Amino acid sequence: DRRMDIAGARHHNMRNIGVLWGFGGAQELQAAGAQHLAAAPEDLLTVLA
Repeated sequence: DRRMDIAGARHHNMRNIGVLWGFGGAQELQAAGAQHLAAAPEDLLTVLA
């Protein structure tokens, strides 16, 4: 994900998860206000549980 993905979710009051296997890094996603970060697809299970 990139900062624009997080910004879009926040603009629409949606919960968001920044995934780290895409183009953006943790620092970019955290600065954009990501509520959660997932380093690997299986991490989504923990966040969504």
